[in-house]
Amino acid sequence: MIGKTKFPATFLKTLAVLALSLTLIAPVPSIGATQKNGDINKGPQFSDYPVRDIYRGRPAAVKLASHPLARSFRTILGEGAEKGPNFAGHFTVVLWGCGAGCQSFAILDAKTGKVMFMTSEKEKIPEAVVGLDHRIDSALLVVNPIATLEAEDPASGRRYESSLY
Repeated sequence: MIGKTKFPATFLKTLAVLALSLTLIAPVPSIGATQKNGDINKGPQFSDYPVRDIYRGRPAAVKLASHPLARSFRTILGEGAEKGPNFAGHFTVVLWGCGAGCQSFAILDAKTGKVMFMTSEKEKIPEAVVGLDHRIDSALLVVNPIATLEAEDPASGRRYESSLY
């Protein structure tokens, strides 16, 4: 459960793309990678989910009241917001360390300052990930990219993990 936060339609569309992407990418060792048998698997590409409207204005100040966890991470969120959008046209993905090989993240709306965390209401903490891959001009958000997982544990072979929100 994401909590009582109301999400804008563009963000919900992005989450739908993320869900589809995780479904499609899960069995692939890496996007566009050559398999041992020589076959090439092509997962979703950033160009498959284009975003044409890129926000170029000044990023809005972080609205700490927009999410119950925002105040706890106000420094890193503020620093991230200042950098401006880096995902899906007007969102800013802010990623920070939460332990060895672990990262947490939030997504900020650069137009409004709204803060969104991917977490369950029970846990009251941001979701932990190994990494994210995203682009300013694409609505595709890859959570726990395979290349990052393989770099963490090269012996893992085809091991993959994904979280569906």
